[in-house]
Amino acid sequence: MRLSFVILFSLLYSYATATAIRGAAERVWYFTTYLAEEIYMDGNDRSIATGCVGTRTGLRGQANRCTLKELCEHLWAPTDGDTEPDKTATKWQGPATDLSKFDAQRGVNAVKSVTTRQEVWDKKAGKYVMKNVALNPGYTGFTNIGNLVSGATDYYTVNSKVGEYALKAREEYEKVKDSLTSGEKKAFAKWNSENKVAINQVIGLRQKEIAKNVILEMAKPTYFGRPLKTKTNKTWENNPDIKSFEEADREETIKAYASEFGGEDKAATAYDDAFKKLSDTPSAELHAKAINDFKNAKKIMGC
Repeated sequence: MRLSFVILFSLLYSYATATAIRGAAERVWYFTTYLAEEIYMDGNDRSIATGCVGTRTGLRGQANRCTLKELCEHLWAPTDGDTEPDKTATKWQGPATDLSKFDAQRGVNAVKSVTTRQEVWDKKAGKYVMKNVALNPGYTGFTNIGNLVSGATDYYTVNSKVGEYALKAREEYEKVKDSLTSGEKKAFAKWNSENKVAINQVIGLRQKEIAKNVILEMAKPTYFGRPLKTKTNKTWENNPDIKSFEEADREETIKAYASEFGGEDKAATAYDDAFKKLSDTPSAELHAKAINDFKNAKKIMGC
C-alpha cells in the first residue's frame, strides 16, 4: 500500500513548529494577513495581532499599525531558552520597516537576516570589538501564538484561523472597494496577492526540507539502505528561497531495485515498509497536524 503524502510532510523536522527560514516565512504570511485586515476601519473587526502597537499608518489611515519588524517583535517567544533580542541593538533590512520595499520574498529575507551589535573576539586585533552578528534564532524561532490570535494556545490549529481571517478580509474588500480610492484599491490588491504568495511559500519551504531529509534517511541501512532515485520538483523554481529541488521517486526506485528484491512487488513492499518505519517517529503526528493546518488554511483562502 502506498503511504499518504501527508506522512511524507510529517517527517524529520527538528521542530514541528517552524524555525529558521520556515519561521521567517510564517511571520511574513501573518504580516500579509495583518495588512489585509486593514480593510477594516473598526479595530474590533480585526483578529491578527490586535495587541501590536506600532509606528506605521495603516492602508486606510489607521493609527499605530505595526511594521513587519514590530510585528515580529510582538510575536517573539523563547526558543531553546534564548532571551529576547535587544530591540535597540538590532539591525533590519528595509522591507521590515518600509512597506514600499516589501513583498513576500523580500520579507522572508529581512526576517532571517536580522543582526545585532555584539562584542566579539577579533583574533587579528587581539581584542574584543563591536560587530554586527546574525541573530540565531532571533525572530525566526517559536511564535507567541496568543499574541498572534487573542486566546489562541495551539500552534497546530491557529493557522486555519489565520486563513479564515485572510478570506474574510478579502470578502470585506469586495464589499467596500467601490468606496476606496484608487491608491487604496491598488494597495489591497497587492497585499491580498502577496498573502497567497506567502502561504504557498510556507508550504513550499516545508516540502523542500522534508524532501531532502527523506532522500538522506531512506538511504541509511536502518531504512531502505540504498540510494533513492529522484525527480525534480519545479513547483517553486521561480522562488529564490525554494527553487527546484530533488525529491524521492518511489516508482523509479522500485524499478531500479526490482531484480535485487526478486521483483517489483517485493521491492515496493521493502520501500513502503522502510518509508513507514521512517514515518513512525514520536513527533510524526504533530508534524502532520502542522502541515495539514497550513494546507487547510490555503484551501480556506482559495489559493
